[in-house]
Order: sequence, then C-alpha cells, then structure tokens
Amino acid sequence: MVARASSLVKLAKAGNSVPGGSFQDLLKNAGIGALFSGGLTTLYTGNPLIGAAVGAADLFGSAGAAHLLGKKVPKWAGGYTKSIPTDSAGRRIPGSQPVTNWAPSTQQHVAMGITSIAAPMVVEPLLRGGTEPPYTNQQYLAQRGLGDKNPHFQQMLNSPLNDPDFATKKYTNDLFARYGL
Repeated sequence: MVARASSLVKLAKAGNSVPGGSFQDLLKNAGIGALFSGGLTTLYTGNPLIGAAVGAADLFGSAGAAHLLGKKVPKWAGGYTKSIPTDSAGRRIPGSQPVTNWAPSTQQHVAMGITSIAAPMVVEPLLRGGTEPPYTNQQYLAQRGLGDKNPHFQQMLNSPLNDPDFATKKYTNDLFARYGL
C-alpha cells in the first residue's frame, strides 16, 4: 500500500504525460472533491485525522481512477483547451499569450465522482473501527434524556406507541367498544 502511494506521488511530481493528460492535471481537478469529502468527514466524525485520510484517499483515488481510465481507453481521456485572455469588452489583450487548460472528459468526471463517494464509505469505517455512527447507543440515549436513570425511560420503552400493531389494535378495540363487545 505504501509502495503504491509513493509511486503515485512520484508520478504526480514527474507530471508524466499520457494521451489524456498528466497526473498533475488530474490532481488539480480532483482537489475540490477531496477537500469537500475530507471536510465533511471531519465534521461528521469530529476527528481531523480521519478527515485528512479520507481527503487524501479521495484525491489520489480520484486522480488515479481518471488517469487509469484515460490511459486504458484513450477516447475517454480529456483534453487541453486554449483560451486567449480578453478584456471586459471581449477584445484580446495585446501581448498576452494563449492559456492552456486541462479539461477532464465526462467519463473521467464520473470516475472522480464515484471515487469521492466511495472514499468516505471505505476509509472512515476502517479508521473509526466499525460501521455504526460515531456515538454509542448509551451516549445517544443520555443526550436525549432517555438513560436508565430517567424514571420515564421504562415507561417509554413499554409504551403502546412502540408496538407496531398499535394502530390496528386501537382500531379494533374502539370498534368493539362502540358496539359493546
């Protein structure tokens, strides 16, 4: 795993060009999604290290998936576009050079989006240690005043409202009571 990550970092530093663009260009495009998923994971778990790990996994996973897609299927690779700097009236600024930008293809955007969704779902439970939310049931009940020390706790647990057949039983009881049965 570490060897694979170090090879991705070397590839990113080298900026190796493939028919669909370089890994650096794909890293730039995957950065926003990685910041978003890493930030939301940090807010959800309250642990910035897990958020950073999810963000890094998203960044390198998204760029790697898009790079692999462009390398394996060259017609699905994005391309470079040239734009000429203009002023507010739309006229070319004298002496300015055309700017070349990388634009991933739709398929590469889809691959990056899927990786941005998958990274938190895979990495977060691995680092947090489970698939349950980051609170225990006791904490959840205590936060809402439903702990064992609350006198109404058992009454709420045994309430007829917790019975899935409550509506049916209430209807039939009312029906029997109406006719004196």
